[in-house]
Amino acid sequence: YAFHELYDSTKTIAQQIAEKNKFILRGEYKASSGSEIMLGATNVARGSVVVTAGGNTLTENIDYTVDYVSGIVTILNENLIASNTPIRVSLENRSTYSMQRKTMMGVNLQYDFSRNFTAGATLMHLSEMPITTKTALGEESIRNTLLGANIAYQGESQWLTNVVNNIPLLNLTQPSRIAFNAEFARTRGIPVRLFEYIMMLAIAVGIVLSIRLVGIVLLMSLLTVPQMIANLFTSSFKQMVALSIFISFVCCVCGLVLSFYMNVPSGAFIIFVMLLLFGVCKCLKT
Repeated sequence: YAFHELYDSTKTIAQQIAEKNKFILRGEYKASSGSEIMLGATNVARGSVVVTAGGNTLTENIDYTVDYVSGIVTILNENLIASNTPIRVSLENRSTYSMQRKTMMGVNLQYDFSRNFTAGATLMHLSEMPITTKTALGEESIRNTLLGANIAYQGESQWLTNVVNNIPLLNLTQPSRIAFNAEFARTRGIPVRLFEYIMMLAIAVGIVLSIRLVGIVLLMSLLTVPQMIANLFTSSFKQMVALSIFISFVCCVCGLVLSFYMNVPSGAFIIFVMLLLFGVCKCLKT
């Protein structure tokens, strides 16, 4: 049922269409006027209330008064009330302002391990606390700390090109370019969070096994000495990681075997083997 003629024609034409002119709508309304206008705000700034009637600005304390604490405007001019002139009120609401102690600190660390590998972390802390012990709704104390980490890697791999080149109908010669960026990977739909959890799990397992093997004190040497030895021979991050793993494995095996035959603690002897190897390599390089 659509009575289009009621909107695009005159009332006389619409009444002549009997098949659509079937209903009569009646409505009522009720209104009242008063001398008080609620501003809906408290702690109103003095002098910020402007009252107009029919486009004319009224005078405070002559045509109206303002209770700035409770936010009430009282009309004094009886002629305005009797004439039902539309009255508009504008104001500056300061009810949402309050005195608070706010502290925001942050630090961003970025380290370039090599030309192709960069890692960093960001730490931010925000604290808000009202001066008074009585806290209003929406002004509760907060203390939040955010920690984020970022990592980026880019490089070239001829080995990857050779692997892909084995696919039929492909003839590839140029080195493949490898780029890793967590933010970019997240935009491509890659489950970055899953890989982060797997990496954290692998690190946790490695640390626990290292503590059981050499102890908590010697663990720091186990984590740093192989990298120091590898750094003597290469500055490439990829080669340094591979060489550090190989040095750690060889030193652990040699330390365990020698400590068994010499009847000495295995953890300390593994670190001794690493330090001895570092001293020999240092002398050879110099």
